[in-house]
Amino acid sequence: MIPFLKVNKWYSQKQFHEAHYEDTIKPFKDMPMSEDSLKKIAPTLELSNQFLYEFTRGVDCENPKDILF
Repeated sequence: MIPFLKVNKWYSQKQFHEAHYEDTIKPFKDMPMSEDSLKKIAPTLELSNQFLYEFTRGVDCENPKDILF
């Protein structure tokens, strides 16, 4: 479903962001580029949090197994 998430693993916001960040920059890892260019490509923490919120917003908090990836 989402390539950077592992099956049967719980993710905190920080872990989700780190996985999202690493997956996004993976194709560019061996390319020489400035920090400014990398910042334009890589997702911010805010963007990752918005993505996670959109992905989990319809989940019933009393039944959190629904969001076990």
